[in-house]
Amino acid sequence: MSDTAITALLEELREVDFETWKDIRFLLLNSMMFSEPREIPLEQHIYHDIIQGCIQRAIAAHPDWIMFQWRRAGKWRTSIRRGLSGYSDPEYMHIVENDTPAAAILAAYIEAKRAMR
Repeated sequence: MSDTAITALLEELREVDFETWKDIRFLLLNSMMFSEPREIPLEQHIYHDIIQGCIQRAIAAHPDWIMFQWRRAGKWRTSIRRGLSGYSDPEYMHIVENDTPAAAILAAYIEAKRAMR
């Protein structure tokens, strides 16, 4: 997934969870003084780390959500489901696949938030 696609996902996040979007934008703008990744690999990693960290904290704020992330066939998959103690609601399970861990967790979180509406 290109960083342009992550930018599009961030705009979707703005619609479904403005507070988390605001946290991400604040950290991106204040930690590196730019809002989009540049060609420097370290800056690209920091950009993705900030996004992934903010989304993980947002998921943790939902005590009944469980998140798994794994890599399969060169793609990252993130699963967010509702349910504790091994039980999950089959109506509320989201598995998303993308090129980077940050894109996968961001897309799965957006789907989970939309399902709550």
